[in-house]
Amino acid sequence: MVFSDTAINLAIEQIPCITFRRMPKISDLLALDDVEAADVRLVAVDECLLPELQSWAGTLRRTFPQCLLALAYRNPDIARRLIEEASRFSGCDAIGFLPMRTEMDRWLSVLRLLVWGERYVPADLMNGVSESPSRTRPASADTFHDVRLTARQCDVLRAAAAGKQNKIIAEDLGLSQHTVKLHMHHIITKLGVSNRTEATLWYLSNPNVTPGRKS
Repeated sequence: MVFSDTAINLAIEQIPCITFRRMPKISDLLALDDVEAADVRLVAVDECLLPELQSWAGTLRRTFPQCLLALAYRNPDIARRLIEEASRFSGCDAIGFLPMRTEMDRWLSVLRLLVWGERYVPADLMNGVSESPSRTRPASADTFHDVRLTARQCDVLRAAAAGKQNKIIAEDLGLSQHTVKLHMHHIITKLGVSNRTEATLWYLSNPNVTPGRKS
C-alpha cells in the first residue's frame, strides 16, 4: 500500500488530533457503524485503486458528507487522468490530491490541509489538462507576475505552510506575533489571495519561490 508504517507513524506524531486507519478496499468503509462514519474526515486512496475510487466516489460523498476524498499518487499521469475524467464519474469533481513523491515537510503540510477539508490540487497536474468552465486552474507562480516576497515573508509563508501557528512562527523567527500577522497580511495582499489558507496552497504549489524573485 502507498502508506507505509513509517509514513503513518509520522503522520500520527505530527497530527495527533486524528486517527489513521488502513483499509484494503474502499468498499470496506461502508462497513463502519454510524458513530465511526460520522468521524471520517479524509479518505486518501492509493493510485492503484483509481478505478475503484471513480466507481465509489459518489456513494462515499453521500455516506460521508463531511469527508474529503483524495488521491494519493506517485505517478502524475494517473492523477491527471482523474482530473480529465472527473466529469464522467459522480463525486469526482472535487477530489484533492496527495503527492507521495515529495519532501516530507511538504507532504505533511498537504496532509494537514486535506485533513482540515481543504482540497489541494498541485499546479503541475494541470499541465496538459484541458480546461473547462467549471474547473478553476490552481494558482501558480505564472499567475502572479508582479509579486515579490521578501526573505522574511518567505520564511513566514514557509512556516505557515508547515502548519505552524503564529505563536510558534514568532518564536522560531524571533519576531513578535504582531509582526508575523503583519507579514502574513502583506503576503496575502501580494499574492492576491483571500486568506492564509489560500496563501498556503499557493506556496505548496510553488515551493521554489525565492526572496525577491518575481513569482
